[in-house]
Amino acid sequence: MNGVYKIKLNGDLATYNKFSDIPAQFGAVISYIPEHPQPPHSDEEHDLIHSFQDKLQELLQRESRDLI
Repeated sequence: MNGVYKIKLNGDLATYNKFSDIPAQFGAVISYIPEHPQPPHSDEEHDLIHSFQDKLQELLQRESRDLI
């Protein structure tokens, strides 16, 4: 899933453009901006859009205050 994802890791701000590149653990989510497909949307694109909230929750669960 493409977008702009900023996290805090060991005191540094890191930016990722692919969700899959974000480390398994990090300090904090700073910014979460998934790329929305242009309309009209296919069924697959609707499924992707509906997954955005779940993906954000996944990131929040991966936060570790030890890595801020």
